Amino acid sequence: MIELVPLRIPKGWAVLDNKFYDVDPKLDEDGFIINWEEGFMDDVLWITECKLLDSGKMGMPESNCFSIDLGWYPESTIKGGYSVSLFLDSKDRIEIDSYSNQNRFLIKDKIEFWMKDISENYSEYKKLIALNGQ
Repeated sequence: MIELVPLRIPKGWAVLDNKFYDVDPKLDEDGFIINWEEGFMDDVLWITECKLLDSGKMGMPESNCFSIDLGWYPESTIKGGYSVSLFLDSKDRIEIDSYSNQNRFLIKDKIEFWMKDISENYSEYKKLIALNGQ
């Protein structure tokens, strides 16, 4: 069985989609990835922030929350690579930061850094958002 890349996910985050597998691409003679469904596609990983909602329950807010989106671009080709973005989801989706690399371990480190940094410095992130008019 194919294992997922292990991620340290702090309290307050939810994984909504995960095809971020701990595998290397396998190529055909034309340089296309034959195991593309193992995480070498557009929608690989989606993580979003969870909060205490007005209802008093934990859940995913509809606005003013952070999300992380990972994909492989261009899909199914060794010329591609992972591209991960950190977004503020509000009335407009604002990209705060992004990072691209073929190395899944460096991508993992970036994802874990963002979640930890936001969790530990939440008020600072909200200040940055306020400066951008949100």
